[in-house]
Amino acid sequence: MIPDTDNFECTHSSLRYLVWAILALFLIVTYWPSLQGPFIFDDIQNIVGNPAVAITDLSFGSLKQALLSNDSGLFKRVLPALSFGINHYMAAGFSTTLPFKLTNLLIHIINSGLLIYLVSLILPLLKFPGALSNKQLIVPIALITFLWALHPLQVSTVIYIVQRMTSMAATFVLLGLCLFVYGRKLLTQRFSRGYIFMLIGVLGGTILGLLCKENAALISCYATVIEFSLFSRKYLVSKKKRLLYAFYIVLVLLPACLVLFYFFIAPGNLSASFAGRPFTLMERVWTEARVLWFYLALLFIPDISNMGLFHDDISVSHDWLQPLSTLVSVLAWALVLILAVCLRRRLPIFTFAVFWYLAGHSMESSILPLELVYEHRNYLPSIGIILGIAYLWLWVFEYLFKQCNNLWLRQYGVIAVSGILIISLACATWLRANYWESESSLFTSIGLNHPESAISQYLYGEILFVKEQKPLQAYPHYFKAAQLNPKEVAFLVMAVLTTPPEIISHISDPKLKRSFSNAHIIDLILHKPLSPWSLTIFDAAAKCILARQQYCLAHIRPLISWLQAVLKSRYVTPESKRQYMQQIYHIQMLNGMYKGALETIRKGIIDHGRALQYYLMQADTLQALGQYQEAQAILKQAELGVRGRRQDLLRKVQQMQSIVTQKYRIQQQRLTDKTLAE
Repeated sequence: MIPDTDNFECTHSSLRYLVWAILALFLIVTYWPSLQGPFIFDDIQNIVGNPAVAITDLSFGSLKQALLSNDSGLFKRVLPALSFGINHYMAAGFSTTLPFKLTNLLIHIINSGLLIYLVSLILPLLKFPGALSNKQLIVPIALITFLWALHPLQVSTVIYIVQRMTSMAATFVLLGLCLFVYGRKLLTQRFSRGYIFMLIGVLGGTILGLLCKENAALISCYATVIEFSLFSRKYLVSKKKRLLYAFYIVLVLLPACLVLFYFFIAPGNLSASFAGRPFTLMERVWTEARVLWFYLALLFIPDISNMGLFHDDISVSHDWLQPLSTLVSVLAWALVLILAVCLRRRLPIFTFAVFWYLAGHSMESSILPLELVYEHRNYLPSIGIILGIAYLWLWVFEYLFKQCNNLWLRQYGVIAVSGILIISLACATWLRANYWESESSLFTSIGLNHPESAISQYLYGEILFVKEQKPLQAYPHYFKAAQLNPKEVAFLVMAVLTTPPEIISHISDPKLKRSFSNAHIIDLILHKPLSPWSLTIFDAAAKCILARQQYCLAHIRPLISWLQAVLKSRYVTPESKRQYMQQIYHIQMLNGMYKGALETIRKGIIDHGRALQYYLMQADTLQALGQYQEAQAILKQAELGVRGRRQDLLRKVQQMQSIVTQKYRIQQQRLTDKTLAE
């Protein structure tokens, strides 16, 4: 049964507001356990560790500082960055995450309201099952929106604070698409007005969305999917058809050609961008064919044990047949696309669902050198699949109740059973939100649910070792992470630092044994790009030795050799190298390796130039070696460098000069006394 537009308009707008209010209440209750969860991973880098976010007032200067605080992307994602600054002001610091996470949830609620309106616009264009009367189309609208908003796959987008960039971009995409569809429906009656709404929707949504995240550029692709699968152009005269085609050529085809030119024609752009990735362009494309089916499985069967922050347990496809599922996935997608085109008139919901889903993944799940799998990439693409699931759900009930003459049973039976489905989803989302209540519960859950994920095993080991002080329970997980990904230096380093030596010495597999060798770790540092994991681990290991932790002290010399290799790596920034150089120096000084410390600081001066701190460090090393005259000469140079400029630094130099002079006099006195005694 195809609902007509007139009856659809009889659906009172107040019902949509009621649905939105009930959904908002569901979302608040469902996500409540996670609203004071911790900052994690990219939250630290983009928010907590970003001093420009930490504004203390709402003056123009402070707001501008927050607006320009992010360096990601072409347009710096200024709107989410501004909102992070305002959240910091509201929270009076980073001691609580509640304002940050509440803002994320509010954006998700707003997006749910926009989806209600968008679905109400496109639903009359779909051959939706007529299990309900036309005046009760609010039921499928509510079902679609509840399924999307309460799906547990959305948890990482809503609660992971930094993913506000994704959800805020989605806000402008959905708003733009609402204007686009409204305008497109006006074309046959008031062409000029409808065309203006279409332009405002797509252009406005693109511009505002790009200020949040780059995938907002896909709004024109979503608009094209709606046009292709839901609208007919036979009622437009030739001139209006040409204007409509010009709209899509300018807003879709031309930008797509420019993007393809940039990546495939401009010399070296695409190949160079894959230089730091453990997979090639074709390997990524082959793998994403499988990943897209994996996302679909999570949408249709929302088993939260299969969900998580990291999915590095999904192997890379090295060619068509490694693994064999690669070829099967590619052929299956080809078949689905052919069916979507062929069934465009008979089953537009299928065409819409397929093309919307693939259009939504066309940026982040195609040729760009991004990580292979992230759940937040499904935030908008999942809408097409959710519409398909709702259609299938209502079609089943339409078929089951087809012979039923009891109108009450037909109308309210589907509502009751759909309610059970929605409550089940809400419970799954609530359970998953509980994982985000603390760092320990989150990392424990992904460690237990993803035993073949190297990152998840490593993080589980971190919780057991660092948080719970259970090294004997932690080392198997570090060891497993290193086994799963022996090319990641961070996992190997933690495995070496925490695994009992007798365990490593009894490894029978020669390849695995070599992975744990010091030479192999140094080789990886020198010749492979170092991930943020690795840099964090080296910093933590150095601090562990400086804090005189027993398990680290047994690995002083290997750690120094690793850090020295980091200083030679071309993948590490000069700022990071200065930090590691100073850590090597302090480790050597703390453990009486004065000659090594002197060599370290001399190399640091050659690489990074002279600074007062380096003068003082060099003088401190020389006086530790008893070379007081050389130390005095270095301090004299430092004094000349700061005299007349910085009195505070001059006093610091003079204080050290006094200490060195006193020690030199004591040394000379002892030599004199020794000579007299002889």
